[in-house]
Amino acid sequence: MKFISIKARNIRARFYENESKRLALHFLKNNKNLSSAIRWKASLLLTKFKSSGRSRLSYRCYLTSRSRSYIKLFDLSRVKVRELARDGRLPFINKVSW
Repeated sequence: MKFISIKARNIRARFYENESKRLALHFLKNNKNLSSAIRWKASLLLTKFKSSGRSRLSYRCYLTSRSRSYIKLFDLSRVKVRELARDGRLPFINKVSW
């Protein structure tokens, strides 16, 4: 599990490192006022960023590194949210009994 969280952290760091470059290249590629040669070079440079794209990012639970059923409000998986809510350790969440 630790390897998965380290890998996810590295992918996220690589994405944020290249995000401004990627946005600038997208702007150049889609700008119709520029020459076709510049737009072509921008599209070729964009292909280098494929391995660090937004689609590779995945949110993970802080406690369990679980990627499925992630609740962004708490940065936890639904399993841990349920356990912590049951124990009363989440703010503004109360267990309701009928």
